[in-house]
Amino acid sequence: MSESESRVAEAYAELRHALLAYLRKHTGDAQVAEDLLHDVVIKALAATRDEAQAPQNLTGWLYAVARNAAMDHHRRHRPMNELPEELATPTANDEDAAVIELANCLRPMAERLPGTYRETVIAAELDGMTLLQVADLQGLSLTAVKTRASRGRRLLRQELVQCCRVALSQHGQVLDYDTAEVAKCQPTGSN
Repeated sequence: MSESESRVAEAYAELRHALLAYLRKHTGDAQVAEDLLHDVVIKALAATRDEAQAPQNLTGWLYAVARNAAMDHHRRHRPMNELPEELATPTANDEDAAVIELANCLRPMAERLPGTYRETVIAAELDGMTLLQVADLQGLSLTAVKTRASRGRRLLRQELVQCCRVALSQHGQVLDYDTAEVAKCQPTGSN
């Protein structure tokens, strides 16, 4: 097996569930999604036969091929209808969409962090302040704020992964999550 084929096999093993979920979402049919995923892998193996022409960002390339496969499926089976809006205009790949959807859960979770970490994480991660700005605002050293931010992120990540049943790649990227579980973790309304 060549190095490129090994890269494809590794990427496929890591992204299989996420790519399948993406295709299922865009076709509405689990069997069609499975068939399209096989086509994506075959195209990936064919594209990597020539080491010089192999895609550098294999993850992004696989999502682009999956998106194109879903578009082709819609064109073949619904020639008179327009493509679904999310396929017609590419905005972000499915990985980005998962991250965006999960990000909507972060503020309520961040607000439940212990006070020491809560203010730092919300200011730095959700409100877009730099750590230096947070340090000035809180009257702390930059080192102290970096420590608080790091520990707060770790706590937030633990809660997110546990609460939403997030599947992460070995590189920490979101591969899949259970949307029903996301709803369970939302804070209930005030009593």
